[in-house]
Amino acid sequence: GPSDKKMLEWSRATQHAFFHNPNQSEKVNKKAIIAGKEMQAYIKDDLLPEVRAELAGDAPTRPVNDAVTRILAASDEIAASPQAAAMKMTPERMITNTQGLLVGSVETSSAAIVQAMKVIFDRPDVLAMAQKAAANNDNIMLSKIVWEALRFDPVNPWVVRVATQEATFKEGPNQVEVKIPKGAVVFIATRSAMHDEEAFAAPEVFDINRPQSEFTHLGWGYHRCLGDQVALVMVPEIIKQLLVLR
Repeated sequence: GPSDKKMLEWSRATQHAFFHNPNQSEKVNKKAIIAGKEMQAYIKDDLLPEVRAELAGDAPTRPVNDAVTRILAASDEIAASPQAAAMKMTPERMITNTQGLLVGSVETSSAAIVQAMKVIFDRPDVLAMAQKAAANNDNIMLSKIVWEALRFDPVNPWVVRVATQEATFKEGPNQVEVKIPKGAVVFIATRSAMHDEEAFAAPEVFDINRPQSEFTHLGWGYHRCLGDQVALVMVPEIIKQLLVLR
């Protein structure tokens, strides 16, 4: 496969263009396009043929639960069940999904892991609770701790949006009317939103029993992260492994 250096280049270039380029710099976008084409070529010409060979028994070395193997197993070519066939995983879709594993998992996940652990380590009582959950393999408890920790230091404290139409809303205790014109660039402060007393009771208190459906770590509604189900499992699991290291 490609070197770690090359994969990190791909990850950074695409992350920069997709999520951190509010002014739509052509230089930034060009690097992302180049990275995307290089990824597509590698996946199409090298990775997928290699996995197919392994699945056929010609080179059985990849774990059966490897992410790319599972994507390929769900394709129309290899699908063994009606449920998998119904996914209509075309070759193009397989390439896109495999790219997404890199684009959406390295930069954001590493930030989430470090920032959550910082919040946990800054609170001795929370750290003890997290270590106990990790030692007992209590994934539900640890997940609650991790996502509440990220409420204090989210990966994306704000996101950029463009108003597609004029909007009016009221804010603050005096309900001051605010108008947003069509075409305006809006910075949505997700960190501030997760500390809004109207949405979160006692927002400065570390409370693991908050409804996690109200968190905005992974976006909301139409803008929900495409890899949300991966992130919900992966981030707490990596933190668990770090907490139980001896």
